[in-house]
Formats: sequence, structure tokens, C-alpha cells
Amino acid sequence: MVKPKRFYGKGIPGVNLEQLKTALGRILDGRTRVKYHEAGMDMGYSKDPYESFRIFQGKINLEYRRMVREYDFIKIDATEPPDVQQAKVREILDNKIDLPRYRWHGRVYPLPPV
Repeated sequence: MVKPKRFYGKGIPGVNLEQLKTALGRILDGRTRVKYHEAGMDMGYSKDPYESFRIFQGKINLEYRRMVREYDFIKIDATEPPDVQQAKVREILDNKIDLPRYRWHGRVYPLPPV
């Protein structure tokens, strides 16, 4: 059995401090606090927004881990910079989907009558 990682002294299965720091840092980029729903405050986990955020993110992470197994998701390292993640996703899509097949071949709007 794998021991849960620790964050503020409390364990969340499958979530580590670096993941939470990354998520919180990206959310707080350009603002001073986590929004009500981002912190999961509507779920009633805690009256403290940061504690609620920690619990909420743990539950989200567990659900994604379940879906990875069920739907064979491809994992992307969320601690990497967003542009690196986006490049990886584009590469995966390029290899999985024939994108040129879906390009529009013709005019988007018909020509106006003469």
C-alpha cells in the first residue's frame, strides 16, 4: 500500500505538495485569493478556503485517477509550464487525429447574389 503524500500535515491519497503548490500558484497568478467555487467552499469541506481547496483538489485528483484507468486517459505532467503541456497535447493529438481531414474545404459563407 502506498502512503498518501502530506500537505499541511494531512494526507490526501495521490496528491503531493508540489501538485497543490502548482495548482494554487496558477490560480493565484494575478490575484490575492482563491475564489469561492475554486476552493470547493460550496461543498462544505472546511470554512477555511485554503483547507477546503486542499480537500477539494484531493477529491478531484482521485476522480481523475479513476477515469485514467476507466477511459485510458493519457497523463500529462501538470507541474510543467503550461506551454510545455500544450505542446505535448498538440503532439498527441497530431498523432491520434487526422486533423487535415476535418478542415473546411470551401467557402464558409455563400457568395452574395449578383
